[in-house]
Amino acid sequence: NFKRRSTTGLSPDFCVLNVLGFACYTAYNVSFFWSTAIQNMYKRRHGPDAEITVQSNDVAFALHALILSSITVLQIIYYGGGVRALKLSKSVVFIIVGI
Repeated sequence: NFKRRSTTGLSPDFCVLNVLGFACYTAYNVSFFWSTAIQNMYKRRHGPDAEITVQSNDVAFALHALILSSITVLQIIYYGGGVRALKLSKSVVFIIVGI
């Protein structure tokens, strides 16, 4: 995208849903990894010996994916001529509004 200065052929729907999905995944991993309250609720539900399955590499991947997918959306906006370049389908708009 940077070399061609164009995002022709790149689906804005896919990129926006990617950001939305990775934002949710990041929120889950970050809250599960750093919140002792959530970890305690998990242990109460699954037993005191339950292993916390979210590790630091999960948090790093989620943050990395969110940042890079956000950069892709920003490229669509920048190279496409502004926010109007994000011509989203009605179904994607409904998904975003629904969440």
